[in-house]
Amino acid sequence: TRRSSDLPLKAGHRTVTMAHSQQLARAPTANEGPKAHMKRVIFDTDIGIDDAMALLFLHYAPGLRIEAITTVSGNASIANTTRNACYVRERFGIDARVFRGASGPIGPALGQGHPDFVHGKNGLGDISFPEPSQGAELQAAPEAIVELAEAYPGEISVVAVGRLSNLSKALDLCPRDRKSVV
Repeated sequence: TRRSSDLPLKAGHRTVTMAHSQQLARAPTANEGPKAHMKRVIFDTDIGIDDAMALLFLHYAPGLRIEAITTVSGNASIANTTRNACYVRERFGIDARVFRGASGPIGPALGQGHPDFVHGKNGLGDISFPEPSQGAELQAAPEAIVELAEAYPGEISVVAVGRLSNLSKALDLCPRDRKSVV
């Protein structure tokens, strides 16, 4: 018999289990101190229904700190993905700043519009929800990615579950020291 924690869950383009997500972000032991193995994450997302669930898994994972949520268009427009990220952050008490990112792909689009037949027009299944009380930061997502990578060298992991436009633009901002971002 399989336990619910062993059932695979779709998170972006990867399938993970709850047990696997707990291994990725194990909590430190009493001897290690509270921040000894804290994993720092930037969650780069075109937040729709699936990405909202992935964000909640990260939020509740022990030993993990979400440093930022960066948005990109994909499952919905950049306005909607940014609004969705702000709403999910507020609704679930996620202590992370939201940064608005790329409004489209770097290269040619593979189709027109957004998959509203999957995620609804607003990206979250067309559920109605109040406007978040706090919006996104003024700084652009690619700049925030570079700034955080430089502030915490070797400690930041980018969990990119949307288009990679923000990462591409972040790499363009630091052509001499790309290791700080990658």
